[in-house]
Amino acid sequence: MTRFVSVTHTVHAVRWMGEITPELQALVGGGEIEVKTSSPPFLVVANCVDTEGKRKLIPCGDWLYGTPGDVLWSSNDALFRAVYRPDVSAR
Repeated sequence: MTRFVSVTHTVHAVRWMGEITPELQALVGGGEIEVKTSSPPFLVVANCVDTEGKRKLIPCGDWLYGTPGDVLWSSNDALFRAVYRPDVSAR
């Protein structure tokens, strides 16, 4: 899990590439993780919901970010990289 920063805040983020990794599990913080085995596959995480409170379907290649164990958000790669940069001070 890598820390990323924007102008206003720092988040932890993992890019989902089709596998449930230890970094992804750490970010979710014990929340339920499910992979929808469709084509393409989607990730479903209990603490990542849309504006209606429904669990979001996160496509492969998208970023999952936030504070570990708290509410998480998802974003496609282009939008995520337009807002956030790796936090080089955290290494």
